[in-house]
Amino acid sequence: MVELLYEVWRDEADGVVSVSCRIAGQEADEFRRKVEPHATFVRAFLATSHQDAMRQYYAAQGWGEYRGICGVTDQPFTEEEGLAQQAYLNQRG
Repeated sequence: MVELLYEVWRDEADGVVSVSCRIAGQEADEFRRKVEPHATFVRAFLATSHQDAMRQYYAAQGWGEYRGICGVTDQPFTEEEGLAQQAYLNQRG
């Protein structure tokens, strides 16, 4: 079973606190540099699918049970997605 790394970041800009949770990868890193340049790393965790990640994230945030989007079937991450993330993380340092 493939697990992808998710990262949680916190940004406090102009007195507004935002917390984001995204799959670790190039797109997330680029977004954070542009939109949340002062964000600080909170934690990382592994998940087997988007729904698994959101369940873990909601539980850690104390938001209760995550309920998926109606009509959207949760799909486990693929081997290709795992290899692509690992390749990016290896070069990310």
